[in-house]
Amino acid sequence: MYLMPTSFYIKKYKKAQKDQNDTSLTNDQLKKAYCCRVSAIWALISKGEKSIPFALELLHSKSQEEKEDAAGILGELGKNDDVIDSLIMQLDAKCTVQVKDTIIIALGNLKSKKALKKLKQMLLDPEMDGDSKYTAAESVGKIIKCNILKKDDPITYAIDWLNSNV
Repeated sequence: MYLMPTSFYIKKYKKAQKDQNDTSLTNDQLKKAYCCRVSAIWALISKGEKSIPFALELLHSKSQEEKEDAAGILGELGKNDDVIDSLIMQLDAKCTVQVKDTIIIALGNLKSKKALKKLKQMLLDPEMDGDSKYTAAESVGKIIKCNILKKDDPITYAIDWLNSNV
C-alpha cells in the first residue's frame, strides 16, 4: 500500500507536524494535517528498518508529540539494542506521562529483557501514577510471556516476579 520511498513519508510527516502547529489553519485543515501525520506514521512502520533512524531522531525531539510518535514506530520496528537503549534512556528524560506510557508499551511490544530492570524501577517508584504502573506491569507480562492482566493484582504480581528474577 505504501509504495513511495521512506523519504517521501518522512517529508509527509514533517509537513503534517508543521501544519498541526500552524495556528492560522482552520479546524478542517488541522484535521487533515492530523490524518496525514497518522498516515505517515503507518507508512513509516510499513517501511520497516529504513524508518528507524528517523524515529530515533523524533524520539530525541523537544516535541512531546514527536516523542510519542517515535515510541509508537519504534515499538513496532526496533528490536535492536540501540533502539531499546534509546527508549529506556528516554524514560529518564523530561517528558509527559503519555509519552512515558507509550515508551513503556513500546518496550513491552519489543519483548526485550533489557527493559525489565527499568520497568522494575518504575513499578517501585512511589511517584509513578497507577495507570503508568499498570501499563508497566502489562509490558513486564509481554516480556516474560505471562498474561499478567489476568492476575488478581497485576502490579503486585509484576513486582514480585521482578524481585525474584531481576
